[in-house]
Amino acid sequence: MEMDQLCLERETTDPDPDMWRWSPLELTEFDRMLTVAVQLLSRGLRQLFFAEAGCGIGTKLYLAKHYHNLHETGYEISREYLVKAGELGVNAYRWDLREKHPPWSHFNIVYIARPFKDDAVEVAWENEVCESMRPGSVLISAYSAHKPYSWPCFYRRPFRGVWMKPRAASYTQMIRRTEPTDPLVGEPGPRGLPGAVRRALRPSPSPSGPSRGRFAEPGGEPISRLGRAPHSDGSGAHRGYSRAIGTETTGQLVRSWLRGSIMPRNWVGLGG
Repeated sequence: MEMDQLCLERETTDPDPDMWRWSPLELTEFDRMLTVAVQLLSRGLRQLFFAEAGCGIGTKLYLAKHYHNLHETGYEISREYLVKAGELGVNAYRWDLREKHPPWSHFNIVYIARPFKDDAVEVAWENEVCESMRPGSVLISAYSAHKPYSWPCFYRRPFRGVWMKPRAASYTQMIRRTEPTDPLVGEPGPRGLPGAVRRALRPSPSPSGPSRGRFAEPGGEPISRLGRAPHSDGSGAHRGYSRAIGTETTGQLVRSWLRGSIMPRNWVGLGG
């Protein structure tokens, strides 16, 4: 079917002044590139969504649907092509890419193959497609006018390739601490506790094995869950801790700090 249509295209004497007639990438090469894209995204049993700009008679949509188990969507301006795509039973819609912008962010894999003749128009359009795609989605591009060089490339041939749009930076990567040692500055993250609080709640290693219910102060001396550590005189008192909080649990200390009734230095051994 594809070869018959290609022969028919060569006999066409009324070319479109703005857009190329259907000139598909070789089907075996497209299948090779689509395989790379699917392998990049195949996790679990979810069905991936595939879109093609200028899908022609729908042969690549058919391949994506029946051989790669993708949910296919094609956009095409030619009514003649859409009739033939309908015979293949694929999802193809009449769409003028010069006037309307498909929802590229809805798809996991986007395939484009230079629909416009004007180089400036094509570059601007390809840039727009890349900007609209969701982070982590894959671009398959043939006859490329613009290559996203800042994206990781997983398949490269002359004027074509497979790229993945970088995912957004994680929350912790986006935040840069300027004074990480300040005990009164909250650390980034959902807990929002000061660094001294976070370090005080961190279990301390024990020479005899993992300790249970014991925490370490910055000086390294173990502190019991009740906020006291054995002293050399056997009194159980600790000079670094005030009597007012000597019997509070760690949870009570954190709640007291959140209410502003105590300062971290009262219980992390920084003074007394």
